[in-house]
Amino acid sequence: MSMMTNLNFPREAIVLADVYDLIFSFALKLIILIPILWVLGYPPTLAFIPAFFAVVGLIITGLVIGVGLSPIGLLYSDIGKGLPIVLPFVMYLTPVIYPLREQGTLSALQGFNPVTPFLEQARSLMGGYAFTMQKEMWIWSAIIAVSFFLALAAIRIALPIIVERSGS
Repeated sequence: MSMMTNLNFPREAIVLADVYDLIFSFALKLIILIPILWVLGYPPTLAFIPAFFAVVGLIITGLVIGVGLSPIGLLYSDIGKGLPIVLPFVMYLTPVIYPLREQGTLSALQGFNPVTPFLEQARSLMGGYAFTMQKEMWIWSAIIAVSFFLALAAIRIALPIIVERSGS
């Protein structure tokens, strides 16, 4: 933080560097994932290409959540300490390990999770079954698009103030 007060650079470069790091990490994981899927009986097809766009939706969703929480997390250190405790429980609301529920309380909770439609679309495209969350995906896409610009505006406003406070 002390270096950030002395250097003059666009603060959005920090977010952009994290995006580049995420893309590089995703590419490395993809190099490992595709041969594993092929061995498990899911050979690469043309349906994998739209699945990558769903994964890009997942990446943007995570970016929006992270950029939205970062000004608050920089001001209050409890956010950074509480996230590792809360996130493992929130992970169970996403259909990562288990299939998407059609009815019940868990189904309603999955509908409120912004990650679920993108994850389910990527899985349905790669697995070859019907995608049933079109409406939820478009709603969350619109919410995430608006939230992305609001989070960038918040970071642009808050980061100079936070850097100035930490430097004094």
